[in-house]
Amino acid sequence: MTLTKDWWKEKAPGVLAPLGLAGLTAAFYWKVLWGGAIFALVDASRFFYPFWKWGSVLWREGRLPLWNPDAQFGTPYFADPQMAAAYPPVGILYSLLPPTDAFAALVVLHHFWALLGFWVLARHEGFKVPAALLGALAFGFSLHVVCSSWTPVALLTISWIPWIFWAAQRLWERWAGAWLWLSVFWALQTAAGYPVLSYLTGLALSAHLAWKSMGTRPWRLRAEAWHWVFPFGAAVGLALLYNLAWGLPFWELKRLSDYAPGAALAHPLGFKDFATWLAPFFQGHPASADYHGASWVGFYYMGLPAAALLVWGFWKAVFLRTSPWLFGLLVVLSLGETLYLASGLKAFLPGYSLVIRSGFWMALVVLFAARLIMEASENFFRKEFRKGPFLFSWAAAWLLVYALGLGLGGWEVTWAWALSLLLGLLAAAPGWFTLAWRWFFLLLSLMVSLGPAASSVNLLMDRSYYDQAPLSGADLDRPGRLFLSPLLWQKAQRLQGADWKQAYQGAKEAWVPDWPLAFGHEEAEVYNSLYLSGPDNWIWASLSFSPQKSRAALDYLNVRYLVGPNHFRGLQPVGPGIFENPSAFPKWFSVRRAFAASGLAADFEKAAKPSWNYGTDCFVENPAWAGDYEPRKVVEIRRSPQELELGAEGKGKALLVSSETAYPGWKARIEGKSGQLQVVNHVFRGIVLQPGEDRVTLSYEPASFRLGLFGALTALFIWTLGFFRRRFT
Repeated sequence: MTLTKDWWKEKAPGVLAPLGLAGLTAAFYWKVLWGGAIFALVDASRFFYPFWKWGSVLWREGRLPLWNPDAQFGTPYFADPQMAAAYPPVGILYSLLPPTDAFAALVVLHHFWALLGFWVLARHEGFKVPAALLGALAFGFSLHVVCSSWTPVALLTISWIPWIFWAAQRLWERWAGAWLWLSVFWALQTAAGYPVLSYLTGLALSAHLAWKSMGTRPWRLRAEAWHWVFPFGAAVGLALLYNLAWGLPFWELKRLSDYAPGAALAHPLGFKDFATWLAPFFQGHPASADYHGASWVGFYYMGLPAAALLVWGFWKAVFLRTSPWLFGLLVVLSLGETLYLASGLKAFLPGYSLVIRSGFWMALVVLFAARLIMEASENFFRKEFRKGPFLFSWAAAWLLVYALGLGLGGWEVTWAWALSLLLGLLAAAPGWFTLAWRWFFLLLSLMVSLGPAASSVNLLMDRSYYDQAPLSGADLDRPGRLFLSPLLWQKAQRLQGADWKQAYQGAKEAWVPDWPLAFGHEEAEVYNSLYLSGPDNWIWASLSFSPQKSRAALDYLNVRYLVGPNHFRGLQPVGPGIFENPSAFPKWFSVRRAFAASGLAADFEKAAKPSWNYGTDCFVENPAWAGDYEPRKVVEIRRSPQELELGAEGKGKALLVSSETAYPGWKARIEGKSGQLQVVNHVFRGIVLQPGEDRVTLSYEPASFRLGLFGALTALFIWTLGFFRRRFT
């Protein structure tokens, strides 16, 4: 190919712009790529990094992480959508890279993927190169998208939204095979870890396609324009079929977890959050100690030039490609219960009750806003918009937006806003500058206004924050679980410190959940996880009696280390605020007596009596197994996350009990033959051995996963067949 003058003029911008987006992404994350920094804010460090690092061990061994025995006495891993275990990039990157590098790569690559996806969408819809670049920057570096690194699965999920809209546009245009691309992108978005965002993407996309199908006269429904409905439904069905691999195990987990109370909560945005369109830190900056905003879902800010273009576009009614009505609806939905619309949707729209944060709509709000921004910018540069009245309206819109922004409190870097305003006004000077220069001024105006704000919320820590174990844990070298005292658990709900870095460092040193998982320890509690309600209820019920009985419960639960202030006797200090329990039981042992279980509260009343001993007594769900048993010496022969082999030497009938969660999918084999697991002490696993039986193997083999995996493999087969036929026909 000859690089002629015409090629540089007509083709080069379209080729070089994606490279420019890659360069901007690299420049934005230069501290992560080359400066030894890492993402740490909110759930990035307090949840995702520890859990994903735990799963990386199995990924590198080429195994699927189905069960995590180190968190909350054992809990499903693959079934939790936030683990993104069915999302290929997570498994691939954690198989190839060290955990910290994999974690950083997931965020950086998906941020670029979001930018590239919007660029591809804009160019496919016919927007010019500078307009497409403007929209990609406004969308990709909006504060909402940048702050999504605080909850990495949100960024992973958001990054697929432009690609889904691109595939849907191809579908609406009757491109052959578009439904296959739509199904693949939607399947990956749903598997990326935040399925509620995938659900909202579907609602917004359906409304968008319906609007396009109605044409300029909504009351005249054109039947031929609704050709997309059936392939759209097929794409959704195929995407769901792939996600059965984690979806069916999740459905099993959901009914045994704390999910219902959490889903019943509502977290609407308010009118103060709405002010962030113009003043991004109207409620304070996330790095400040007194910040009380709505985390990553509470920022509308896309740069003041973007807001000015929206105001000007609505003023002049220039929007034809994108529905401003849909944009307005999304803005209203993002406020949720504040405008009383969400409660009505929950009453009749299936699944909408799961949208506990109205701000989950924010990614779609900024997507549609960016589309309107592109359309407004292209209309402004049309010849008929170069006359005096249009230039006046442009200047008026810009001055109004900047004045309101400053009036609402503005931002600290006022020089950046002043320069941005000047550049925006220069873009409206056709007699002074060429069209290329005016586009350049507009793009630079957005970058000057948006860049400093976006950089300021890209809050990073040194990589040693993840790579170095807490200094307080130097002597935690014995097997057993870590448990936070109730007093420390209450304090851990809200980070405290002179600044945000000190607060996060303090949380790590205090071993708050889920830090133990990041450094090879087991933890009795978990934070922000889809945790099982049974063991959680058992823990707190066991601590509601006398100190002596609560202390005995810690022994039974295999709690080796207690972190935080407490009043228990017999604990030995091993570090600042950390105490070792020398009498912790092993995870498996045998008992002498079993009693038929009744209610949890009633049985704890029985266990509170002086005669009760967790080392010799237990409750069983099946009354047929109540009675006396012979003691055995129980040893662990072999253990892996999803399999356990026990030896139990002794004579007579024995009952082995544990402090490991009883959960559907666990199978037992006694001397190579199928055995029956029992539920002991309401929520834990146990098994009965007959005389002569002394070898037990337990393995996690959930039928829900096997059935879901069959669905996923079926989806992969359909995709392979579909794309193969498209390639060779």
